[in-house]
Amino acid sequence: MKSRPKGADQLQLDANDSVGFVWPVTKSVEGGSERTTLFESTPMMSGNKAGFWALLTRASRSGGAEPPFRFADALAVAAMRSCGEGSRRALVLVEGDERRDASALTPAQVLGYAARVGTPLHVWSLNPGAKSAWSGTPEDVSSDVGLQAAVTRLKRDLGTQGLVWVAGEWSPTEVELARGTAGIELLARGDARGATSP
Repeated sequence: MKSRPKGADQLQLDANDSVGFVWPVTKSVEGGSERTTLFESTPMMSGNKAGFWALLTRASRSGGAEPPFRFADALAVAAMRSCGEGSRRALVLVEGDERRDASALTPAQVLGYAARVGTPLHVWSLNPGAKSAWSGTPEDVSSDVGLQAAVTRLKRDLGTQGLVWVAGEWSPTEVELARGTAGIELLARGDARGATSP
């Protein structure tokens, strides 16, 4: 993906979607007598303003990044963050050469949490033939064709989701589908901000 591929404008989401980064690096912030660890992230941007080719080849943190990296913990934060956007959602983990993970959480814990809050995970790799602790064989996005296929699958996944607002204050565990409802399932299966968080 060294040069802008043909059809790069198609490698983006819809205008109603949003895209943001949660970097696997942290910074400590002091507040009174306590110190809080925060993951660095970007503001959300419109899905049709940022194509995935540009995101993968141009996006970077100011000042660079040095180990230790906390990929699993950052994904958990991203999953929780996605629940507050009020729209269809998905996580995309892009794996490169750095695989050492200093997270407190394991991939299994984060995958379980993401499933409970209805946030599917897509694992992309910049290295052909690489294996992943998250999905076994990740999607190869090291070529234009691979990236196009991965974005198509992501958009297809998002296209199956719909958002329904239910009047009142309810936990996802208190909402059930009526009998005879076919082709529909509830994505969220726990309280994203409560006891089920990892």
